[in-house]
Amino acid sequence: KLEPKPEPPKSADLVLRMPSFADGRLTLTAVNIGVGPALGPVSFWLEWVNEGGERELGPFWFDVAGDVAPGASIPVDSATLRVWGIALRGSGRAEEHKASDVLGRPPLGAASLKVWVDGPNRIAETSETNNSATLAAPLPDLTFTRIFIVPNTEELTIGFRNDGKAPAPEFPWVMSWRGSNGAWLGTPYEGVGIALQ
Repeated sequence: KLEPKPEPPKSADLVLRMPSFADGRLTLTAVNIGVGPALGPVSFWLEWVNEGGERELGPFWFDVAGDVAPGASIPVDSATLRVWGIALRGSGRAEEHKASDVLGRPPLGAASLKVWVDGPNRIAETSETNNSATLAAPLPDLTFTRIFIVPNTEELTIGFRNDGKAPAPEFPWVMSWRGSNGAWLGTPYEGVGIALQ
């Protein structure tokens, strides 16, 4: 007598849909496109990465309680979130943060925000390769608007404008004179630009 083959376990498959990142606010939906439930809690991870894909800051994480049935989804809006992750002030410990503090100002060197659903791979899934999305970081873009020497004075006026999609914190600037041969002349002028929205 032939024994019936046991049915393979029905696996979940979590994917990210409609990720959007603008003005420091992240929204997305995680959908279970598998045939089995995703047994919660479901973890989401965030980290800032540079142009080479290497981590600049993170990971930060938050959990959503409960299981996700096949076809069901979890909407995420960072406006209402608190996340856990490394201390932003350098203590080296994991701390709780407002998501807006983490997402509002990309760290120096960051080019993108990488987001995962089931970051630690706790949930058995059909595919573990479709759990992430990489979103361009909204960054400042500083432009000179004018450089003006006031006649008969030693006063120099320099104007800047932020054409980017994020506020610019205070920033250092350096100006030097160059000769016709391209060589730097004299002592450079240094200053700090004020924060620009």
